[in-house]
Amino acid sequence: MNSEQKNKAQLLQEIAELKARMKTLETENSRKIAAEEQDIAQQKNMAEQLKESEEKFRILSETTPSAIMIYQNNKWVYVNKSATEISGFSRSELLKMNFWDFVHPEYVDKVKSLGMKRQKDIKAQKNYEFKIITKSGENKWVWLNGASTTFKGKPAGIISVEDITERKLAEKSLAESEERFKFLSQATFEGVVVHRSGIVLDSNDSFLKLTGYQRDEIVGANLLDHIPSLKDKTRIFSNMIKQKASPYKVTAKRKDGSKFCAELEANNVKWQGKTVRIVAVRDVTKRIESEKRENEIRKRYISMFHSAPISIWEADFSGVYEYIEEKKKKGVKNFPKYFTDNQEEIAFCAAKVKILDVNKTTVSIFKAKTKKKFQQNLTAIFTKNTPETFQEQLISIANHEKHYAGRGFYQTFDGEQLNIHIRWNTVPGYGKNYSRVLVSFSDETAKEKARKALNDSKMQMNAIMNDPSTFIGILEPDGIIRTVNESALAFIGKSLAEVKGMKFWDSPWWEHSPDLKQKLRESITKAQKGETVRFEADHLGIKNQKIFVNFSIRPVTDKNGKIDSLIAEGLNMTKQKLAEEKISKLLAEKDILLHEVHHRIKNNMANIESLFKIESHITDDEKTRNVFNDAISRLRSMRILYDKLYRSENYRQTSLQQYLPMLVNDIINLFPESSDINIQTEIADIIISADLNFPVCIIVNELLSNVMKYAFINEKTDKTIKVSAQKIDSQVIITIQDNGVGLKPDFDIENSGGYGIELVRNLVKQIRGNISYESNQGTKWTLKFAVDE
Repeated sequence: MNSEQKNKAQLLQEIAELKARMKTLETENSRKIAAEEQDIAQQKNMAEQLKESEEKFRILSETTPSAIMIYQNNKWVYVNKSATEISGFSRSELLKMNFWDFVHPEYVDKVKSLGMKRQKDIKAQKNYEFKIITKSGENKWVWLNGASTTFKGKPAGIISVEDITERKLAEKSLAESEERFKFLSQATFEGVVVHRSGIVLDSNDSFLKLTGYQRDEIVGANLLDHIPSLKDKTRIFSNMIKQKASPYKVTAKRKDGSKFCAELEANNVKWQGKTVRIVAVRDVTKRIESEKRENEIRKRYISMFHSAPISIWEADFSGVYEYIEEKKKKGVKNFPKYFTDNQEEIAFCAAKVKILDVNKTTVSIFKAKTKKKFQQNLTAIFTKNTPETFQEQLISIANHEKHYAGRGFYQTFDGEQLNIHIRWNTVPGYGKNYSRVLVSFSDETAKEKARKALNDSKMQMNAIMNDPSTFIGILEPDGIIRTVNESALAFIGKSLAEVKGMKFWDSPWWEHSPDLKQKLRESITKAQKGETVRFEADHLGIKNQKIFVNFSIRPVTDKNGKIDSLIAEGLNMTKQKLAEEKISKLLAEKDILLHEVHHRIKNNMANIESLFKIESHITDDEKTRNVFNDAISRLRSMRILYDKLYRSENYRQTSLQQYLPMLVNDIINLFPESSDINIQTEIADIIISADLNFPVCIIVNELLSNVMKYAFINEKTDKTIKVSAQKIDSQVIITIQDNGVGLKPDFDIENSGGYGIELVRNLVKQIRGNISYESNQGTKWTLKFAVDE
């Protein structure tokens, strides 16, 4: 092959190779174009997804209540609407800030450090709480959740922030509340126990001390296990279903088995996130006993009050006290001068005195027609001289003195002049506002008339100075004895020369009592300042005789108003004390006399009962015999009661349990068929007064007699009569039940013509009770009446 052919062949081969390469290039170009088109489509799709994702992020970010914020290079680059609401800054203000600019100074370092790590995609704490300072300066607690992200292709940090201020305040309040509860429960003297459905969760130390248990012994125990009475358990259970239980009393048992009266007060509260019941427990055993003693003392006081031979009032001076205190607030200090210059104020104060009660002697002394008339017309006993006496009492109240003794002029309702020795004391517990004051009036008219007759003679001074019921001394302003009357000297067996010049508090009258000596020194100090001071004292004479004295120290001024001397006066009240003791003795004698009267009445009734029995046995007329038997039954009921009263220490009242079972047996035993009767009695220990005892026993007699006459007219073998008595609250319920033939269908208690039923009706009305009956397989009578607690 020549060179030309070789070149041509080589050229064709090269052309073929070139075509092959071109085809390969075309294929590769087609593949690249297809790949580029696919990439363009994917980029377009990714752009659409990114746009859709950004739109979803924007919607979510702008609608969530949490702040969504992105920061980059320490600056905020995105904030949502909630971020502006929580911080108080606008978007434009926030986008100019460093991400830590509104963080509270206490937390800046922590937030800045963690934020920078997050911004650099370094692992950091994702969530925590801290405080910020809003644009208005308010401190807010927030909870942060953070993560690393990119923003516009560069590293950034993203956070969501939730405002937890209210939650933090609530947590703080709850913690403080629980701490206060813990402190108060441990500090209080009352027992406090926390339980749920009766199971003890916790208690304070006072409860443990009260019950004798250790905390590990009581926690987990059932409270009702420590309440021995089923009735009290029921009461507790009924109160447990209430949101709040007012104080009520139950009997509780300690660890050692001893019982005490507990007063409970309970309320439902939230504790550690759950509803529990907190119960305050108080041991009121001593208080109940004290109240009982106080009631007994009150009864004795009322008895003595109304039977005392002297005039006694119970008054309310609180209106006067409040008026004087108001004057003090307005600047009045010198009340003697104030009332002297404003006499109309004395009458105004007198109108504010309320007379709560007076005894019979008061009505008698002042010749009032009734107690009510005296109470409503107090000014009727005032004279033109009364304001002077009442002024002294007003000054005593202004000085907050709890006692007063003095004299004054009053008059009876028909105008007779009386010279009265007045004494009053505040009742313990009411001295703060003088709302209860006991006032005694002693009529000294005759004595004052005698003294007035001596005023025209030079013997007046000696007569006063030697009044045996009054000790009088004249002292220097500094308390040195100037002179003393004979009565005071004779009492201690000393002469005037022996005591003259002594300091009054160092004299023999006071040496028996350091306390009285100190009180006298204080009283003289007050008198030196122009006050009149009064107090009670007891003294021992030369023969060790003891007397009771109302003592006073008052200043005497000269014409220039300077204190010239002090008058010491002691009024002997020993006779009054003895009179009070005599009253107590007379009351005791009265009790003995009433017991004797009851005894004789009982004996007389027994004699009458015997006569009726004799007549009943000798008469042949069945109707007459029944009348006698009814009378015997009624007499026996009364005699049994009288016998119980005679034997009772308290004849004014007795227990149904003491005489009712015996009465039931005696009534039934009057009838021949009594041996066939099964008698059942359930009588509670119920105390009722004598005024109720007699009607009740007659009613029981009549009802039982009717049962014995009419209930068992058939040949029934199991004849039963059941009598019960119980007390619910302040109501007594007595039932009489038999299993006899029952009442007639047309029986009507209101229209029954029988004498016995009529007597029952009248007696039930007398005791203000009611009676009902049922007739079903026998008859059941139910009597109900109220008694005083």
